[in-house]
Amino acid sequence: MSEQTKIRVVTGASRGIGLEICWQLARLFPKDRLILTCRDRAVGQSLLREFHDKGHHQVDFVELDVTSQESAHQLALYLSRECQGFDVLINNAGYASKGSHLDLEIAQRTLDVNFFGVQRVTRELLPMLRPHGRVVNVSSGAGILTDAWSETRREALMNEGLTLEHLTAMMHEFLEDVAQDRIAEAGWPHNAYRVSKAGLNALTRVWAKTWEEKDFSVFAVCPGWVKTDMGGPNATRSLDMGAETPVWLATERLSRLRTGAFYRDKAELEY
Repeated sequence: MSEQTKIRVVTGASRGIGLEICWQLARLFPKDRLILTCRDRAVGQSLLREFHDKGHHQVDFVELDVTSQESAHQLALYLSRECQGFDVLINNAGYASKGSHLDLEIAQRTLDVNFFGVQRVTRELLPMLRPHGRVVNVSSGAGILTDAWSETRREALMNEGLTLEHLTAMMHEFLEDVAQDRIAEAGWPHNAYRVSKAGLNALTRVWAKTWEEKDFSVFAVCPGWVKTDMGGPNATRSLDMGAETPVWLATERLSRLRTGAFYRDKAELEY
């Protein structure tokens, strides 16, 4: 990135990888502005005081619930009013249920945060994204299209002609198949988190094509299995390792990155 002041927004930053991303960005780019967002106002304000107490006065907090259209709209208004735009959005907010049980409530919650929430926030904020701006979608290796998927589903998600409308319809179709207890017959893996992250990866590719003329870039990133509340105590990676590649994608020279690609450990992955 150039030496001019940048404005970066991180969702789901109250803990875990999102919070570590904020700490790394604050330390590495003390002159740039950082917008930390999470849905718990009290937690967010407490974190803001902690950043300021440690000398990171360029950090701001805005309350954001990615499942709320109005909340996303209010963030967009803030960026317009207080920042006159922004340069980077890191869609980190995520949800994963505990255990292997899958029902409609779990599926709806998972997709509402991990897939529809990313759409919701990005759609609202996109008019505020400055030229050469970028979006980083924190995804997962769980979204890679393995044999748990039917060939038909894999082909549909990897189709070069996939549109946002078709992809969104597919995610709604998954919810309907969960409701009707026909997941296996319909060719889905029995895991809403996997479906949501595969959908997010596909969304990244769709946006990369859609935004070619807008001079925006978008990337998906797998942080690996990280020791967080979501990853659990047996995870093999530390928080700083998990945040390293998302931060790199948010700050590396665009000429060294490929829009629409999926990264882990600063290298491209196959979808």
